Amino acid sequence: MTAKAAAGFTLRTHKGIERGGGLLPALGAALLLAGIAGQVCSAMVMPVDGLLLLAGMAAAVCAAALTGRRGRLALLPLGVLLAAAVFCAVFHTAVGDSLLGLVNRYLAQRQSREAVMYVPYACNEVPAMWAGIPISVAVGTALGILAARAPRWGLGVYGALLCLALWSGVGCEWLLPALCGSAVLLPAGEGDKRALRARWGGAAQVLIASVIVTAAVALLFSESVPRTEDAANALRRGVHRLRYESAEQVLPEGDLRALGARSASDADMLRVTMSEPMSAYLRGYVGQRYTSDGWEAVDAADMTANSEVLYQLHRDGYDSFSQLSTLAELLGQEAADIRMDVRVLGACRSTRLTPYGLDSGEAVISPEQLRDTVPNADGATGEKEYSFTAKSGLAAQAYALLGQLNDRWQEEALADYLTFEGYYRDFVYENYLTIPEETQKALTAYLGDAPEVITSYEAKRRIVNCLDDTLTYSETPESVDSEKDFVSALLADDPGGYDVHYATAAAVMLRYYGIPARYVEGYLITPQAVEGRTGETTLTLTGRDAHAWVEYYEDGVGWIPFEPTPGYRDVMEEPQWLWFEEDENAQLDGSAAENGGDNLSQTTRRSDVEETEPEEDRDGLETIADAVYNYFSRLHLGPVWWAYVAAWLLAAALAVLLVRRAVVCRRRERLFAREDDRAAAAAMCAYALELAWCSGAVRRNVPLAQQRDELQSWAGDVLDAGELLDINDRALYGGSGVTAEQRETAEEDMTAALELFRRKCGFWKRLYQRWIRCLY
Repeated sequence: MTAKAAAGFTLRTHKGIERGGGLLPALGAALLLAGIAGQVCSAMVMPVDGLLLLAGMAAAVCAAALTGRRGRLALLPLGVLLAAAVFCAVFHTAVGDSLLGLVNRYLAQRQSREAVMYVPYACNEVPAMWAGIPISVAVGTALGILAARAPRWGLGVYGALLCLALWSGVGCEWLLPALCGSAVLLPAGEGDKRALRARWGGAAQVLIASVIVTAAVALLFSESVPRTEDAANALRRGVHRLRYESAEQVLPEGDLRALGARSASDADMLRVTMSEPMSAYLRGYVGQRYTSDGWEAVDAADMTANSEVLYQLHRDGYDSFSQLSTLAELLGQEAADIRMDVRVLGACRSTRLTPYGLDSGEAVISPEQLRDTVPNADGATGEKEYSFTAKSGLAAQAYALLGQLNDRWQEEALADYLTFEGYYRDFVYENYLTIPEETQKALTAYLGDAPEVITSYEAKRRIVNCLDDTLTYSETPESVDSEKDFVSALLADDPGGYDVHYATAAAVMLRYYGIPARYVEGYLITPQAVEGRTGETTLTLTGRDAHAWVEYYEDGVGWIPFEPTPGYRDVMEEPQWLWFEEDENAQLDGSAAENGGDNLSQTTRRSDVEETEPEEDRDGLETIADAVYNYFSRLHLGPVWWAYVAAWLLAAALAVLLVRRAVVCRRRERLFAREDDRAAAAAMCAYALELAWCSGAVRRNVPLAQQRDELQSWAGDVLDAGELLDINDRALYGGSGVTAEQRETAEEDMTAALELFRRKCGFWKRLYQRWIRCLY
């Protein structure tokens, strides 16, 4: 078979490659399977089994190589699938137990990530190979068949794995084989060598762009980059805003890194209807762990470590949401039941905004949900409406309840409550006293050494005095140095601050004194807002009602709000401290004299310091590598950096496409402008024919002369296909050459073919032919 090349387009008459079966699909399928297995196992925190991976890759290679072939070998991939099914049917007991064992391993990993109790399935302990081998073989065979039949789907698999890496924050080392597999599959499929060469060019561009994206993701999410979880969290926060927030939020939801001026939004956030008017704190976001630059939830693994305690407490009806109301009922304390209907207008819908003193009969959380803050909202986009019942004014009566409990703790009716409270108190002290080492050192300079015994009253008094002396209230503060610990920089530099700043500092200071505390954001229904109202009351809360405060755990009673921010301290009703008389039989912490002494329980309160590990000695190359990694890790500073990276990548991709198209088009124009009429006409005819075949003209595996009718059918009345073919034959094979008039005719036919091409191709096809293949 012969082949003549002109203008980069090769006209061939040999038989094209059949769809399916070949080295490229086999290699691509094997690499893709390796990438899928490794990335999925990384996301599931499960090891990659080498034997299972090899079995799956062998099946993928076999299926990809044999699919589409003629003869009995074409049935081999289907036979492999049938053999896997027969194996599962014969050894169904072992395979079933093995499969359930794999599911249990996955549920255990998921429980440690999500803090949700998953009951394992009952099964015998058998090796994972019983279920792993048929699954790997079946998946590999399916991948091989797809690779042979629809090779371009591999790029979609790579994109899905890349999204998995971005979402879960796992390592990207397994993206490399998946990327290579996708690049190999792109040129595979039906076509001749010329089409393969064109597809290899497109595959090379996709490969280069994918390498750039993969490298950026690897730099962001590699374990070598410090604070990679923050980068993954930045993406999650973006998705969180799209899902749950229909309006700009006033408060930062614990993110202190880009804290700006206090927003004075008048946008409607909540509409609350109460059966009777009541002032209340409505808790939304609760920050459990302080990380030097913000608040976040307690690690799911830590919650899972306490799963038995939390599950048992929630199952028995004891939870922190209704602890105050449960104690009030046991002590016979009367409090009005207020029904609240909440309609979310612009506030975040990810959680239910709940008051203190939630009624003990409210089932706000299932026992399986190992959660200790406000309950999650249901639905993919949260909840816009929900209702609950709360007892009025219990938070303000906390110390009165504590006094009664201290006097009556030996009553049998309180035995279960005290037992449950003891278990929960241990959990609280284990999880809500942690502060970073740098913060601990800074607080020592401002608060002095923390005493071994101190009451919440004395701790709050000292904290308020310290904040008043060192921090200036301002709703337009200067930015805090993002490279330093937030609280340390706040106290040292005094850039000014508002409720978020004060609440963060106060929560950490309470922990410094050994009192469990959490940072809280939500909305206030103030006494002034309900003053003079009677009966059913409906209030619309705006962004101006959003507020941040602190809640601390008072032993025996539960979580109590604390206002450290100037201007808010006398707004809400605060629990009145009572001078309890010393009782040698008292068993509860927190009851002590106003001056902080004579505590009835000698429990020592200490903060839990997160110590930083000392840096190891590094050589020069490691130091340079760390500097590069640290530079890229600055993307965790906020969404603006993500926008910069996206813009850089987009600009680089556009630049590559523009430059490449300019070079290809310029090279083609030079061929058309040759002084040799014969060479120029050959290039123009080859280009016109390529335009015809790429826009719908039927192309058969026969000489060009026999395709005259098909080409004329495509051209219609716009150009004479026979004339074009005659000039092409004269340019390639004729001995007399091509005249200047024939060259002009070829140029006219080429222009007409280009116009037909544009009319016949759809938008996306024109886009592909223009920018990827650079056809025009």
